[in-house]
Amino acid sequence: NTFIYSKILMVNVTKLTVINIHPIPFGDELVINTENEYATTLQISISNLSGQEVYNSEVSVPAGSNSTALSDLGLVEKGMYIINIKESNGALVSKQKIVKE
Repeated sequence: NTFIYSKILMVNVTKLTVINIHPIPFGDELVINTENEYATTLQISISNLSGQEVYNSEVSVPAGSNSTALSDLGLVEKGMYIINIKESNGALVSKQKIVKE
């Protein structure tokens, strides 16, 4: 008998969903609504379109439906940004364009 093996690939299966990010455009506060099967830590970063990070935070969220407010965005200048939301294992959960008014 001959056996042929395929490559083994690691797959990150996340049980976390970003429902929405609001308001867009945002002012001093941005709210992230998530639904997750288990408690986790979110790594949230906001970068300008040149790739310069202007905000970074880690937020612990319990299992279930959650609403996380980022309320310290007053010093972020007006403009267009990219928000990245990752789990603590580095898996990208959401990447979206956002606008600061």
